[in-house]
Amino acid sequence: MKTTTHFVLAAALLLGVAACDSHENEPEPEVHAPVATFTMGSSIHYPAPNVTTAISYPSGYVQHQAILNDELLYVHFDAKEGRDAVNFTVERSQLNASIVGTYSLKSMPNPEAGAAEVRYVYYRENKPGNISASIYDSNNSGMSGQLTVTAYDAKRHLLSGSYELRMKNISDPNDTSWDPTDKERCDLTLWGSFTDLSIE
Repeated sequence: MKTTTHFVLAAALLLGVAACDSHENEPEPEVHAPVATFTMGSSIHYPAPNVTTAISYPSGYVQHQAILNDELLYVHFDAKEGRDAVNFTVERSQLNASIVGTYSLKSMPNPEAGAAEVRYVYYRENKPGNISASIYDSNNSGMSGQLTVTAYDAKRHLLSGSYELRMKNISDPNDTSWDPTDKERCDLTLWGSFTDLSIE
């Protein structure tokens, strides 16, 4: 009787070990990347006659790209057939070790004082075969604002944060005349945020 009992106990222990081993060898469930979300908008204020026009885009209309390598962090956002597009580039030497941080924008007259190089495109027309735009970048325009990285997930290659770009007293980007003295002056602001942006 004792022999039978010992045999049953031993068999049960072996089955338990086998069950544990089978669970240990199972692959870990695949973790899917969360759905990225975006905001983007801009406004133009004309001091005379004190008029402001503004636009914002649904998340699905914001096209995007992010690159992080040994040389730089590059992020790009543009509104599909909208009026706004922007690139931010931060050299790796300017980035915090954690990537998280606030990076001021480069600007004239001293672009070396900032951390993030900017190229902003304001589209007057933005449709296939019909594109007209004004282009501003850190080496030819006075800018203020920042690119802020609030989270960096190195394991899943995801980036979250926000940005703001401000330009004061610029020529009206909607005016296509060649003489800048005839153009109305305005203040332009671009803003946006990004959550779980996938990095290439």
